[in-house]
Amino acid sequence: MTATLKLYDPATTTSAIKSNTATALASYTYTWIVQPKIEPYSVTLKAKDTDGNLVTDPVYTVTDNYGNVITSSDAAVYQLYADRTYTITASAENYTAEDGSEQAIIKDFVPSQDDCITFTLKNKSVALEDGTYTIDTISDSTMFAFYNTKIIVKDKKAYLVVTLKGTGFDRLYMGDCSESSVKPAEEDTICYAPEQFDGSEHYTFWPVPIVSLNDPLSISGHSARKDTWYHHTITFDQNTLKKISDDCLVPSEKMEAQKLMQQYYIDGNVIAKNKEVCQKSKQTYQIPYYEADGSTPLTEFTLKRPDTARFKSGWKFETTEAANCFTDKTQQGFSTPSVGQNYTLKEQRPTSAATINATLSFYSPTETDAAIDAGTAVVLASTEVTFVIAPKATTYQIKFQAVNSFTQDILPDARITIVDQNGNTLTPGANGTYTLNDATSYTVTASQNGYVGAGGKEEAYLVFVPSKDETVSLPLTRAEDGKCFIKFAYVDENNNSLDLTNVSVTVYDADDHTKTVDPEPDGSYLIWKDRTYHYSINAYGYYKITYQELTVSTDQIITVSLKERIKTYTMTLIAFGYDTGKDLSDATQKVIGEKNGIKTQIDANSDGTYTLDWETMYTVYLSCDNYSDREYSMGAFTENEKQSFTLRLALSPSQKHQLETTIASANDFLATIIESSDPLDWPTGTKDKLQSAIAEANAVLNNDASTDSDYSNTRTSLEKTIREIKKSRNPAQETITIRYQIDRDGPTFQKTLNVSGNQALKAGYTKGNLDNYAKVNVTDALAALHQDLYGTEFVARPYDYLDTMYGMEGLITKVFQNTGSHYTYRINHKNVDFMYTGTTLLSNNDILSIYPSASSTTSQTEEYLYFTQTALTTVVNTPFALTLMGLNKEAAKNVEAYVEEGYTVTLKNAQTNDTLTATSDKNGILTFIPSVAGIYKVEAVSKDGITAVAAPYAEITVNIPEPTAVPVPTVTPEPTATPVPTVTPVPTTPVPTVTPVPTTVTKPVDKQILMLQLKSRKNSMVLKWNKIKGADTYKIYGAKCGNSYKLLKTVSSKNLTWTNRKLKKGTHYKYYIVAISNGQKLATSPHTHAVTKGSSYGYAQKITVNKKTLKLRTGKTKRIKASVTNSSTYVQKHVATVRYLSSDPSIATVSKTGVVRAKKKGNCTIYCYTSNGLFKKVKVTVTK
Repeated sequence: MTATLKLYDPATTTSAIKSNTATALASYTYTWIVQPKIEPYSVTLKAKDTDGNLVTDPVYTVTDNYGNVITSSDAAVYQLYADRTYTITASAENYTAEDGSEQAIIKDFVPSQDDCITFTLKNKSVALEDGTYTIDTISDSTMFAFYNTKIIVKDKKAYLVVTLKGTGFDRLYMGDCSESSVKPAEEDTICYAPEQFDGSEHYTFWPVPIVSLNDPLSISGHSARKDTWYHHTITFDQNTLKKISDDCLVPSEKMEAQKLMQQYYIDGNVIAKNKEVCQKSKQTYQIPYYEADGSTPLTEFTLKRPDTARFKSGWKFETTEAANCFTDKTQQGFSTPSVGQNYTLKEQRPTSAATINATLSFYSPTETDAAIDAGTAVVLASTEVTFVIAPKATTYQIKFQAVNSFTQDILPDARITIVDQNGNTLTPGANGTYTLNDATSYTVTASQNGYVGAGGKEEAYLVFVPSKDETVSLPLTRAEDGKCFIKFAYVDENNNSLDLTNVSVTVYDADDHTKTVDPEPDGSYLIWKDRTYHYSINAYGYYKITYQELTVSTDQIITVSLKERIKTYTMTLIAFGYDTGKDLSDATQKVIGEKNGIKTQIDANSDGTYTLDWETMYTVYLSCDNYSDREYSMGAFTENEKQSFTLRLALSPSQKHQLETTIASANDFLATIIESSDPLDWPTGTKDKLQSAIAEANAVLNNDASTDSDYSNTRTSLEKTIREIKKSRNPAQETITIRYQIDRDGPTFQKTLNVSGNQALKAGYTKGNLDNYAKVNVTDALAALHQDLYGTEFVARPYDYLDTMYGMEGLITKVFQNTGSHYTYRINHKNVDFMYTGTTLLSNNDILSIYPSASSTTSQTEEYLYFTQTALTTVVNTPFALTLMGLNKEAAKNVEAYVEEGYTVTLKNAQTNDTLTATSDKNGILTFIPSVAGIYKVEAVSKDGITAVAAPYAEITVNIPEPTAVPVPTVTPEPTATPVPTVTPVPTTPVPTVTPVPTTVTKPVDKQILMLQLKSRKNSMVLKWNKIKGADTYKIYGAKCGNSYKLLKTVSSKNLTWTNRKLKKGTHYKYYIVAISNGQKLATSPHTHAVTKGSSYGYAQKITVNKKTLKLRTGKTKRIKASVTNSSTYVQKHVATVRYLSSDPSIATVSKTGVVRAKKKGNCTIYCYTSNGLFKKVKVTVTK
C-alpha cells in the first residue's frame, strides 16, 4: 500500500487540493507493507538440576527486543510471537547456571512452534554421599527442641531421623497446619517410636523428608496433651554436619513395628467391622448391645491387622471371661492367634458387663504361623486391649419437656430433639414418651424463639442415659434475662488502684477464641450468664495478662492485679566457639538498638555489660578471627522478668579454620600410624596415602585465591580419606569369655571365644565409630557367639537372630532369636555407662555376661550373681566350696560386688540327674558334698523375696578317687579352658544381607493453592474453584454446619464448578475440595461456609484490601487490612470474617489478623478470603 504526502502554498484553496488541480511545492510517496495477523506460540519454561530433578520455585524473566517484559498467562507458559526476538533467563535460590553465573540465559530466541525450554541449574550445595550423618538442628522454639538428628542418604535421596526432647509431641506434619480448621489426615503425618536416652524417654520420628540443608524446614508438631498443632521452622547448622557411617543406619525392624503399632493401633482403632458403634477410651473398647440403628443386636466384630508383607500379627485373648461371651467356634480360633476371624458373640449376653483382655502382637514377616500360635515367635511390638461386652439393655419410658428456668413453667411450644449416640434421631410415641434403653447414650436439646440455654447457648443441652421411667425437664431462659455486665478495674501488686488509659482488653468465648465480645460505650462488656469466657489484658508498662478464665451470673467488677514490668535490663554478652565450647575473649562486639526507626549504637558499660531498654529492638554483631561473623536480633523484652541476664552466642568456625583444624588432626593421626600386619596396625602404604591427602589440603589452605567452597570441599575430601584409612586398620584379636542366659528361668552357659574386630562386619552388620572401627566391641562378641551357636543358619540370616537399633549401633532389639529389648549385659560383672553395643569396647580376657530381665516391663533383673571360681575338679565324698558374689540391678559401674547370703543353689549332674543343694552363709560360701561322679552345673537359684536373678555359672567335675594305700587327697590343678571348637569357615560365596531400605522421599512439587468459592441460592449452593495443574479428579466434601463432613461428589478435572441441590433454605452449609492425582492429594482448599437464601442471615458479597503488593525486608512486618461487604447486617460467624493464607510460609507468614512477617528473600502470595471463599491476592516480595 502506498500514499503520497504533498506540500502546497498557504494560499491554495481546499477545493483545488481535493480536486488534485493545485500545484504541489514538494511531495513524497510512502509504502506500507501490512503483515497478516500473527498467532502467538505457547512456550513452556522449566528448570531442572544436574540430576534431572525439577527445581523448586524457579524465577523466569522474558523480555522482547523492544524492552517489553512478558508475563506468563498460566504458571510458566508464555505467549511469544515469531516477529520478534526474546531474551529468557532462569534462576533459583541456592542454584547457579552451569557456568557458575547467577542465572541461565538464552538470547535472541525466536519461536517457530509451541515449545518447551528446559534450563539446567546447578545446586550450590554439595550432594551428600550415601551413608549416615549427624547434624545440629536449630528450632525456633525451646518447646520444640531436638535431642539429635540423623540424615540417612541412599541413592542420593535423603531423609531425617529426628529425636525430639521429651514426649510432648506425638506427630509431625510437613508444612503449617496450625491454623487449619481440618486436622491433617493420619496417613499424612509422621509418627514416632519411643527411645531411652540419658535415662529419659524421647520420641524418634522418621522419615522426615528433606531436600536441602540450606533452606529452613517448615514443620508442625502435634501436642498430645493439648491436642493442638503448632507450627515451627527449623534450620540446620551445616558446620556441624558429620558423617558417622558409610552405611545407612536406619531404624530397626522393632522400631518400625513400634511406630506402626503406636500410630494405627494404640492411637488408632483396633476394631474393623462395627467400629462405628464401639466406643474407645484409651485402650478400652465398649462393645454395645445394639448396632448403629439402635435396635438390631450386635452379634460380631472383627479386629484390625497389618499387611502380612510388612508384619505378621496375632490376637491373643484371655479365655476365662471370653468363654462367657463368645461362641464355641470363636473360642476354637483363640488357639490360632495368627489367623484372623470374626469374633461372634453368644446370643445370650451375660447379665452384667464382661471385661475381656486381649493382646495384639507384631512379628517379623519371616516368622511362621506355627511359632506365633505356639507363643515362641519373637515379638517386635505389642499392645494390650480391653473389651467391655455390654449386657442386654433394659428399656424405659421417658418424657422430655422444656421449662422456664425462673418460673419452672412448662414451655409447650419448645422444640425438643433426641439423637442417640449413633446419630439416629428418635420420634416419640403417641403419648409423647420415648422408649430408651440404658445401653445407649442420648443427646437431648430444647429450644424456643426468645429463649436461650445455659451460658446463652441457642439450645438447652443434655446427655442422658435412662435408669428409670421419668419426666426430664430442660431449663430455658428468656434471652433478655440471660446476660449481665462486667467491668474491669486494675490494681498494682500492693493492691493500690491504677488509673490506666493505654490498656487493651480482649474478651472472647472460651470454646472459640474467634468469637470476641465488643465493649459497650462505657467500657463494660455484656456477656452471657454462666458461660465461660477468657480475657486478656495488655496495659502499657505492665506484664500481660492472658487466658484468664471468667464465668459470672450477675453484674460484676472484675479486679485485675498487674505487675509493673522492668524498663531497663543489664546484659552480659559472651561469644564462644561452637567447636570448642570455650569463651572467645578476643571477639569483637557491637550492639545496635532501633527504636521508632532510629538506630543507635549501644556502648558497653565499664564492666563490659550493656544497658538495654525494654521498647528497643537490638541487633548484636560478633566477629572473631578464625570464626564466621554472626548477627543476632533480639526482640523487645516484654516477658523477661530478670533484670540482669547473660546472652551466650556461639560462633561457627570459618571454613578455612575448619580445614586448618582437620589438617592438624590428620597430622596427629599420621603420627600414630604403624604399618605392619599386626592387629590394630595399618597396612603398608597407609602413611603415603594420608601424607598425600594432607599435602593437597595444605596447598589449598595456603592458596590466597581459595574460596570458602574450596576449603569446604578439600576438608570433606581429607575427612573421607581419614575415614577410609580408619576402616582399613587391621582388626584386633581378643579372647572373650561370654556367659549367656537365654531364658529367664533357664541356666547360664559359658563359652570362651577368639573374637576379631571385624566379626560383626563379616556377619553383615555395621560399625559406626571409626576410631574404634577395628577394635572388638560387644556387637563383635555377640556375632561370634551366635555364629558359634547357630552356624550357617546365622550366617545366612543374621538379623533373624541378632539385631539392635540403628544397624548394630544401639540397644539390643533381638538376641538368641528372642526379642532383645529386655536383655542386658555386663562386662567383668559390672554395669556399663552406655548400653549401646556398637560403642562398648571389650579387652582381652574380659567376661561378657548377657541375660534377660525380670519381665517385659523392666530392663534388669533384681540381682546379678556369679561365683568367684567357675571351674573346679574334685572327687566324690569330698566337700568343695563356692563363693557367691553379686550386684544389685541399679549398681553403678564403680560399685564393687558384695557377698550374697541366703541364696539356695542347686547343682545338677548332667549324666545321672543327681543334684546337690546348699545355701550361702554370711560370707557367701556354699558347701557341697558330692556322692556321685560326673559334671555338675547350676540348675536353680532362689531366695525368699527375690523373684528374678541372673543365674551364676559354674562347672564342677567330680571324679572317683584312685585307690591308694594311704589315701591322701590332692588338689587337682585348675584345668585350662575347655578347647573351643573350630568355627566352621564361612562359605566364600558372600551371602547378601538385606538392609532396610529407607522410604523413598518424594521431591516436593511447587505448591498450588486451591480456592473454593460459594454462591448461595434458595435451595442449592454453587461451588466454583480454580484449576490445579496435574489433577485428574476433584473430591467435594460438605455438610450442614455442625455436622461431620461427608464426600458429596467426585468430578473429573474438566469440571471447575458443581451445584449442591435439594438444600434447605436459610440454612448454613460448609464445604471443601481436594485435588487428586493418581490417588494422591495435590491440594486441599480452605473450608468455606455460606447460608442458603431465604432467611435474615447474610453472606459476604465483596472483599477489598488496602494493598495489592507488599515489599518487606527479612524480619519486618506489615499488616494487610481487609474489609467485607455483606448482603445483610445479620451475619452468623462460623469462622472469622476474613482469613489469611500464605502460598509459601518459608518466605512470608501471615497471622490471623493479617500481619505479614517476612522470613527470607523471595516472592509469595497472601490470600485474603471470606467465609464463603471470595478472595483477594496480595503479592509479597521479600528482600534481604
